[in-house]
Amino acid sequence: MIAVSTASLQAVNQGDREHWRDWAKAVSEAARFRFPVVIFPTIAPTLLDVYEPGSVLGSRLDLADAPDFSALDSFASGQPILWVASYDIPASADIDRRLREKGMRPALREQSVVLLSLWTSMCA
Repeated sequence: MIAVSTASLQAVNQGDREHWRDWAKAVSEAARFRFPVVIFPTIAPTLLDVYEPGSVLGSRLDLADAPDFSALDSFASGQPILWVASYDIPASADIDRRLREKGMRPALREQSVVLLSLWTSMCA
């Protein structure tokens, strides 16, 4: 029974690492366009730096689990395009709603357990 549980735990852990590895690669590829990137929750920037070190060289905002919306507002202000790279948690909906209030709309969304979205300004 313990061997089966250990094998199951290792399989789940490996699968979770694969999600983060794939997400980090997608964020790295998106960052090549040099659009600003919003990254959250708290652990996401660390995992990005572990799996794809130095991949986001341009403008970047790392948000905590309970996002600081004033920082997001300031960061997104005047941006015609930005990426949002996150883990799918309830705060994702809050950030989406906040960007919509700022006149932005999602143009592209890749979602599984992790999320990568390209947002564009309606004014751009």
